[in-house]
Amino acid sequence: MYPVIVQLGTFELRSYGIIVALSFLLGLWLSTREAKRNGLDPDLVQDFALYALLGGIIGARLYFVVFSNPAYFLQKPWEIVAVWHGGISIVGALLGGFLTALWYCRKKQLPFWRFADTLAPGVALGQAAGVIACLLNGDSYGKRADVAWAITYTDPRSMAPLNVPL
Repeated sequence: MYPVIVQLGTFELRSYGIIVALSFLLGLWLSTREAKRNGLDPDLVQDFALYALLGGIIGARLYFVVFSNPAYFLQKPWEIVAVWHGGISIVGALLGGFLTALWYCRKKQLPFWRFADTLAPGVALGQAAGVIACLLNGDSYGKRADVAWAITYTDPRSMAPLNVPL
């Protein structure tokens, strides 16, 4: 649909990255608000955010590396860190975030499930925004559809089949 919002020479500002960054900030805001409502120190959520971001990115990439084409990454191990070439997984991001939350709660001696309940609305909001990001990016597009509300991708930078109603 609209994978690139702005292009200046070789620099591209991609819709996926913008939406993921905004959804992270919106999720952080919502989780901070939930912390206040649940009687937790909002600073804990703010402090956790950087760890969650790192854990999520690492988890997203490792999951992709392990489950997409591990033989390729064994032949070219330097590509494992090349996230800018694409290849992340929401499942891995959620798993990385979950493991990071377990570690953080243990480190700070916090009740895990109370902390998880505080984060859940922000994570759900981020997941919903991520679906919109995938739609704009032209991935996770579904199958051919012959209905009035089908989406037809025309941008050759999208990963979806071009000029086919989906």
